Amino acid sequence: MPSSKYKKIYAKRLEEHGKSGRSFASFCAEIGICRAAGYKWIDRHEDFREAKELFDTFRVAMLEDIALEAAAGRLPASNFNALKLLLQSTAKEYKQNALNGDEPHEEAKAPTQLNITFREVSAEEALSDLVPGAQDG
Repeated sequence: MPSSKYKKIYAKRLEEHGKSGRSFASFCAEIGICRAAGYKWIDRHEDFREAKELFDTFRVAMLEDIALEAAAGRLPASNFNALKLLLQSTAKEYKQNALNGDEPHEEAKAPTQLNITFREVSAEEALSDLVPGAQDG
């Protein structure tokens, strides 16, 4: 078997990379490996597998924060379609398999499943949805 470039420090670096919202592919490029090698590391190294789970969690949380800020009108010229695409491509709970008649992923069937539908709204409408009575004043 060829030698692996894997180092234990990569697990911690992967966790931190997830907080940036960037992809697993960008992490692999940053450390100079292809994605296939990164996925092999997930299979072969328990610490890297656990770090990948944390990476996914941190990345989704960061993207959700951006989506909530955009929905509240606190981000100028936010592109809701881009945010929707990022969330759908990142997190199983945002995939729309059910709309296509497909069976959702096993993990998406968990009781913690979260489904969000995006639509474009004005900043005022978004704020009134988030803060009851915000438009009354």
